[in-house]
Amino acid sequence: MIDLQQIDQNLLASSKRPKKASPPPKPDNTPAQALKRKKILKITAYALVGVLSFFVFLVLQLPEEAIVGNILNLLNQQTPYFWDAKKGVIHLFLTPHLSFEKLSVTPRFGDTSHPTQIDSIDLYPNIIRSLPWTGHLAPSLSFDMNYFGADVSGTVKMGTDMDFRVTAENVKLEKIPQLKAMSLDFKGLLNLLHIDMNLEQGHFAKANGSMQITGKNLIFDPTSLNTGLPIPALSLGPIVLQAPISGGKIQINKLTIGDATHDLEMNVEGTIALKDPIDFSDLDLRIRFRIADSVMKAAPSLEGMLPIVAAKRADGFYGMKISGNMSNLGMPTPMAQ
Repeated sequence: MIDLQQIDQNLLASSKRPKKASPPPKPDNTPAQALKRKKILKITAYALVGVLSFFVFLVLQLPEEAIVGNILNLLNQQTPYFWDAKKGVIHLFLTPHLSFEKLSVTPRFGDTSHPTQIDSIDLYPNIIRSLPWTGHLAPSLSFDMNYFGADVSGTVKMGTDMDFRVTAENVKLEKIPQLKAMSLDFKGLLNLLHIDMNLEQGHFAKANGSMQITGKNLIFDPTSLNTGLPIPALSLGPIVLQAPISGGKIQINKLTIGDATHDLEMNVEGTIALKDPIDFSDLDLRIRFRIADSVMKAAPSLEGMLPIVAAKRADGFYGMKISGNMSNLGMPTPMAQ
């Protein structure tokens, strides 16, 4: 007679029968483990309090002018611009931040005769990111500013790469000095201007991100171009821009200015290859536009001169191409397709 119990014992002894899996270990919830976690949290809290205390001590010990000067020097060293401010103030209570009045930002290269003038700006630094935990500074800050009547906010993170996000609302075009410097007499309102960009190793030529613009009631006065043509001020209406940025190249998928109910209807496609400094970027734009009959009648000589820079298309629009370096753009060339 076969002894099943004996067979089972033999199999178990020879390891041919699998043993039952042991249950997973239970988490260690002993008082000693809980005490260890509490100790870690306490050390972390002490470290944060120590960092903040050191920052307050540093600010109280150093003259305010010296701190503001060091910040401006850091910006001058880390960016391709010269930074200067009429006044700088340090605020310690509630939300520690820096305030600058009449901040001037001038490019180191290119056209330095028209610096960007910022009426006021508040900078909110991330103190923790400004400490050299990894052996190098990686400062981060958010900001709010007033730029020629526009409300502008954003964030900047600096390190090996630079990340920045800027949102501007209610930008009045007639108050932007760069447009006047380019002899472009624009009026109107940009409801939204949003730029989200990552600069690999701090270079525009390696930028990635996106741009978005929406605006309304645009008006352009062609007499600012000094062409000698008796063209009246053009009511352009709305503007919409959507452009992703990849590998230092802005791809303009959609840029529309005006529509069929205004003096001008324009569509722009193409690319902008960013360079360092940005004033030396390369344009490659294809433009399709149609001018209202009322404008053509007000300036009859315009029809005879348009073929110099634009070609009449089968759909009734004119076509042109603009290419070259932004610092020295040539005349547009006609493009029929």
